[in-house]
Amino acid sequence: MATKEQKSNAKATAKLVMEIQGISYDDWLHEKHLEQVDASSGLIQKGLTKLKKDEKDKTHKSHMPSNQTTGDTMTKESQL
Repeated sequence: MATKEQKSNAKATAKLVMEIQGISYDDWLHEKHLEQVDASSGLIQKGLTKLKKDEKDKTHKSHMPSNQTTGDTMTKESQL
């Protein structure tokens, strides 16, 4: 793994080369971020779908009577 100094030197050199070529480092970096998000879109979609399902399940359970959320369907009267 590169040291902090090596990373800093590589970044400075890349920025200088890009500046000479007329390429904005910030725009280039933004494009790299978008590429990463695009490459990970399946994983992101899967995670968001699971989050939505978990929230739906959580909301559904919070609206159930307490004896149904625990799986205990016996009422106090039927226990006597």
